Amino acid sequence: MRLATFIVVAPLLSLGLLGPCAAADEVAAPPAAAASEAAKPAPTLHSRIYQLQHRLIPGWVHKSSGAFYTALVVGDLTRLRAVAGELVSPEYAAGIKVTPYPDLEGVLIEYPKPLTPPLCYFAFVRANAKSSSGYDIYTYEKTVSLPGMEAVYGVVGTWSADGNQHSNMGGREYKDAESFVRDLKLDKQPSKTAEKPA
Repeated sequence: MRLATFIVVAPLLSLGLLGPCAAADEVAAPPAAAASEAAKPAPTLHSRIYQLQHRLIPGWVHKSSGAFYTALVVGDLTRLRAVAGELVSPEYAAGIKVTPYPDLEGVLIEYPKPLTPPLCYFAFVRANAKSSSGYDIYTYEKTVSLPGMEAVYGVVGTWSADGNQHSNMGGREYKDAESFVRDLKLDKQPSKTAEKPA
């Protein structure tokens, strides 16, 4: 009988599934990692929208081999709306609009009006054979108004293929999508973080 008990108990001890006996009224403490996860506050609405606009969508643009761009061009917003609905809210997802611009080889994404900087008014996804991913993504983000710059509403920028480089192309005084698209037609100016010529 002792041998049979040893054969059953020894493997359980070695796997950590059976520990020293505890008193009947003792309760095992939850693992430290689980306790710290439970203590973390839920992500704010701002951080969830930021993740969608500045992490997920640029990642899809640059890493989907054109699948996300093609879906936008043909008006298939299934993935975009599903993720936005789950991450932010169904109402936010329903407020996203997409307009193709064939003459610019691009697609405009209009987001619900941003409440806080640096959330986006718009994004523009453009096919670009010179880009390492084959695509560029431009954003128009809400910005703070500084003294003397009260008319500046947003900042145009781009996101790199690796998602770690944000190039700032400067402040703008418009709020409408057509002005943003017109601005991108004239985007010959270098970004502030562009590499300097050798």
